[in-house]
Order: sequence, then structure tokens, then C-alpha cells
Amino acid sequence: MRDPYEGEVPKAIKQLLLSKGGSENLDIFLDMFEQARYISFLNCWHLGDSESAAMWDLYGRSDRSIAIKSTVGDLADALIENNNFPFTFGEVSYMDYKSGLYELDDESLNTIEEKIINRKGMNAKQMLHIKRDSFRHEKEGRVQIQFISLIAQDYEEIQEMKDYQLPFGLKPSENVGFGGFVPDKSGFNVDIEIDDLINEIYIAPDAPDWVVSSIKSTLANRTDLDLGFTDVIQSELYDPPRE
Repeated sequence: MRDPYEGEVPKAIKQLLLSKGGSENLDIFLDMFEQARYISFLNCWHLGDSESAAMWDLYGRSDRSIAIKSTVGDLADALIENNNFPFTFGEVSYMDYKSGLYELDDESLNTIEEKIINRKGMNAKQMLHIKRDSFRHEKEGRVQIQFISLIAQDYEEIQEMKDYQLPFGLKPSENVGFGGFVPDKSGFNVDIEIDDLINEIYIAPDAPDWVVSSIKSTLANRTDLDLGFTDVIQSELYDPPRE
């Protein structure tokens, strides 16, 4: 992750933990969250009803880029069809990471109340659905797989997990089963029903005509995709206004 604060605990949450149970309570939560980070894997999406110029500029820098349009429900169906991984989906909330508990704006306070505090106590899993205000433009949603059964009871065990290597000669790019081990930090693939996932495909707004034609022809010939020419659309983001 480019953001150095990704996966860090905001100052206000640390202060809240201290107020509720002292330094011991804070240490327990930080240890638990440290473990959760090493057994959690994320797949990130932009949530919106329209295209985002910022997303094209950040992640579609080539004039040959494409974007997949789907829905949360279709994404869930496409994942669940062929996998027994414990998937969850959550919308990322954005907050002030540097201010203290009593200096926070109302929106950051609401984020803590909605994401982190619940009737059972503090929710370390939801910490992976919080980012700094500076990334609010991403409007991010995340699929999370957390190998919760493998959270270590002893903090020393999690130190060993940091150096974990895939067994049996598996490569990180190969699909792996939910069978008692955690993939390494470079991630892993899962099977997906691609036809259930994709509603439409958008081509970069500055793509030349030949790229648009090539992509449309290629996708139209795919027997595993129920996509026609009208489902493959060149973005009109930078087209001049029409009268």
C-alpha cells in the first residue's frame, strides 16, 4: 500500500482504548490487530454511480486501460459461486488520523462509533475498512478474506507468520484452498464467475479508435462472456459538451 498509514491505528482510537481499559487494554487490541493484518487479504473497488476522473488518472494511466462495472451483489455472487473462503464486503470510511479523541470532527467520531465500537467491544477487523481523509476521493469498497481461525494466541507466533512461505512448492499466483495455511503477503487468486461479475466494460476516454475496436471484437468473440458491443463502452468523460 502506498499510504504509510494503511493499517495503522488512529490516535483517537488509541486514546479511546486507554480511557476504557488502560495501557493493558490498548496493548491487547494492538496485538490483536497486528495479528489480523497478517491473516487478512483485500480486493479493492471504487464505489460510485458515475465515472471518476481521479480513478482514471490514478489507475488508468494508459490509453489502453479498461474499467469493469459491476454491483456489490453481483461481485458477491461471482465470488461465492466457486469458493468457500470467508468473504466479507465493507465500505471504507475516512477519518482524521492525527487528531486526538476530543479534537475530532463529527464525521470521524461517527466512523469510530459505526466501524470500531460495538456491543461486543472493539472490532479489529473493521480497522481494515478505515483510511485517512486524504483518500476520500477513492470512495473505496473492499472485499476482505480473513483467515480468522489462524490468529495466533501467542504474539511470538505472529512474528513467525510474517516470514511465512507457501508450502509444497506453490506460487503466490496459484489458487490455494482454505485448508490451514495463510498465503504469503503477495496474495493469491480465487476462482470467479466472470460472467456474473461483469455488467459493462468501459474503455479509457483517450483510447484511440483502433484500441476500442480491438477490445470490442475480442470480447464479442469470448464464449464465456455474455457481452455484446453495447456492453463495451468508451468513456465519454472528456468528450466536448453537446447541445
